[in-house]
Amino acid sequence: MKLRSLSRFLIVKPSSLGDVIHAIPVLRGLKAAFPEAEAHWWLSPELFPILKEDPDIHSLHPFDRRAWRKPSGWGHLTKTVRNLRERQFDLVLDLQSLARSALLSRLCRGQLTVGLEDYREGAPSMYDLRIARGSYETHAVDWYLSSLDALGVSQPSLEGWLPVNEPAAARMRSMLAGHGASFVALQPGARWKNKRWPVEKFVELVQKQSDVSFIMVGSPDEANLAEPICKAAPDRVISLVGKTTLQEAIESIRMADLLVTNDTGPMHIATAVGTRVVALFGPTNPSRTGPYQQLDKVVQTPLDCVPCMKSKCRNDLEIECLKTISATQVIERFSH
Repeated sequence: MKLRSLSRFLIVKPSSLGDVIHAIPVLRGLKAAFPEAEAHWWLSPELFPILKEDPDIHSLHPFDRRAWRKPSGWGHLTKTVRNLRERQFDLVLDLQSLARSALLSRLCRGQLTVGLEDYREGAPSMYDLRIARGSYETHAVDWYLSSLDALGVSQPSLEGWLPVNEPAAARMRSMLAGHGASFVALQPGARWKNKRWPVEKFVELVQKQSDVSFIMVGSPDEANLAEPICKAAPDRVISLVGKTTLQEAIESIRMADLLVTNDTGPMHIATAVGTRVVALFGPTNPSRTGPYQQLDKVVQTPLDCVPCMKSKCRNDLEIECLKTISATQVIERFSH
């Protein structure tokens, strides 16, 4: 089908950081095709900074995860649905495609409800139009963008995927003044423990690259991972872990020459702002959710159990997939 007009649309993609980054090109495509249309997004409040000042966004609507868990939250849900329904959306696009996102999408009563053909939790039954994944290996970004193809909307340019936030960029330039004009960013954390390249490997990397300056990025609960890496070369490593807003973290990654990262949200930020990555993969499949258009920068040990797609390692040699990646292998990717 082909969208002939669009005055108001809602993107349903409440979390997580990497997933939201993956969905932004769909926003760009719809706004390029219908520049006067109001763009709304249902989003976790902690991720509002990504889109709060985005010129393509008209309004952000908070997703309260707790409200879905107990009857005490149903009043909030009712208010949210009523508010969204009053917008009278022409298009509701569910790029999360789980039971709650599909239910909310249907309750919005948009003229057209579109979602991914992902059969977890029965979500596709709620949609007017279902978007199939091209293959098991199709990257998430390409899957999301195929929703535009289904609607007859042209694919967007991915330049400016995440535009510069100048105030945040200025704060980062000030914070990093004196640290040198060139540096490599390091991201030692990840939500799953078995997605983390061992800290001692990061330490070895920093020690081997004695002519390189580094910055550490990450959330406050990753400070314990950053500490030994900073101590390995305190004159060349500065930690921003837990010291920046989300917008500032994005700009620090944009300023970096390279990001060495586990499979986690900042990896996707790097691809969205055009920063090169060396992506360290263990249990997950980079073809599906790796660094978009930089899959050749992935380092992954080819073991029989890889990718297991499990959040806990069951190998006799715990996280062998990541422990067997050497600092030398990573350094070799610096110049690629």
